[in-house]
Amino acid sequence: MKFSTFFVFSTALLALCLMLVFRCRRQKIRIQALEQRLQQEHRLAHTDPLTGLSNRAAYEERLDLLTDRHSGADICCVVLDADRFKSVNDENGHHAGDIALQNIACTLQKIFNEDDDHELFRIGGDEFALILHGLSPAETTARLSLVNMLLHRRSIELGIELSVSAGRAFLGEQGVHTVRDAFGLADRRMYLCKKSASKV
Repeated sequence: MKFSTFFVFSTALLALCLMLVFRCRRQKIRIQALEQRLQQEHRLAHTDPLTGLSNRAAYEERLDLLTDRHSGADICCVVLDADRFKSVNDENGHHAGDIALQNIACTLQKIFNEDDDHELFRIGGDEFALILHGLSPAETTARLSLVNMLLHRRSIELGIELSVSAGRAFLGEQGVHTVRDAFGLADRRMYLCKKSASKV
């Protein structure tokens, strides 16, 4: 009788343990699925659907994360604006404008490979921002000069005039203490570039 009672108790205990293990596994799977969903939603909320680049929300989040502990020439902030973008839309339609923006984004991705820790954003209608890591002023200039060269080739293929005006600023320049300072200066330099180009 005692053996029978022990057997029943052991069997019940084993069944309970198995049930708990099963529930724990199921709960773990649910948590993993929830985490994946949250990550996917975060990616979607921070990705520009037209170009596939990070969007304005991601840009603002990144600026908040970067602090003034970064100094010197290891971080460069770049602002780029599509030239004559309104004309592209007016003369060729908004679909052509979308194609123009996609080609600008693709060109930036080719030149500033995100695998090298460079960060690319579409922050407005026809405005882009880059956070470049570990490039010297000379390397930055060389890469930026490639942007319009490649866009010119695409212009011929697409029959749409593509070019950008760019401004850049390095952390550590005079008066540039934070990433936001750098973007402010880069933005002013971009508009100066755009104005000088319009006079040519």
